[in-house]
Amino acid sequence: MEERRVRKGKDVKLGTLLARYVLIVATLLIISFIVFYKAIVYFYAGGRWKNANQSENEAMAWANESAETGYFNRDTIPEDIDVIIDDADGNEVFRIICNPENENFLNSFRDAIKKGDAPIARARQEFFRQIIAANETAYIHYSVTAENEGLLSIVIIFVGVLDVLIPTILLIRRIRKSIRSVSEYARQINAENLSGEPVRSGIREMNEIVDAVDFMKENLVKSMEEKWADEQKKRDEKAQIAHDLKTPLTIIRGNADLLLENCKSDEDKEVIETIIKNSERIAQSVLDILE
Repeated sequence: MEERRVRKGKDVKLGTLLARYVLIVATLLIISFIVFYKAIVYFYAGGRWKNANQSENEAMAWANESAETGYFNRDTIPEDIDVIIDDADGNEVFRIICNPENENFLNSFRDAIKKGDAPIARARQEFFRQIIAANETAYIHYSVTAENEGLLSIVIIFVGVLDVLIPTILLIRRIRKSIRSVSEYARQINAENLSGEPVRSGIREMNEIVDAVDFMKENLVKSMEEKWADEQKKRDEKAQIAHDLKTPLTIIRGNADLLLENCKSDEDKEVIETIIKNSERIAQSVLDILE
């Protein structure tokens, strides 16, 4: 059997295609990481956004200053810090709340301290501290979350999903297109349309399947042509035999009719009629062969 060589052309192996997909996804993720890192450094290091430790550093600096001076300076309280200040008798003398949602938590922390509970409490990224300076006690709250941290997380996740999703969609579309072209070619053959040209899907493994199907199609066509040729040859031979029989049968029939007209013996007539009857039967069989 003749060995067929698979046509490669510009086809790509499926393994190579997947490797390219992984490389593209990895490259996009690395580029996105670098871009986000540069942006975060630009905004946080440049002071345009507050980093996660800035509120804590400002709160501790204010507390240390108050401990050294023995007085809580109301004018230098950092932004984004909630503060309640009590005098020596435990009466509130000052309060500033930046976020009303945290006021109840700060009140609960203050009440717990007065009852002798632990001096430091923490809830997730929210910190509460007690600071004593001279005759006053301050209860402060601050967050250690970076500014726009939630928005940044959403954007990073969204971009990361896009980095994976877009190449994945393109890969799936290419593979589906390849499979669809191969399936269409197989349907044409199944519909006995043997004149179609083999498709090129662009993927080596798919094209190898197409080449194998095309090879089977060519063998099928060749086998059918040989079968048709054999059948035509047999029909020609039968026609020739029938033609060769038709001429002498016509002569026999004609002579038998002539003998029957001139015959006077009943016994001879019976023999001649038998000859005519059998010649007609043979002639009918010849006609059937010719059809």
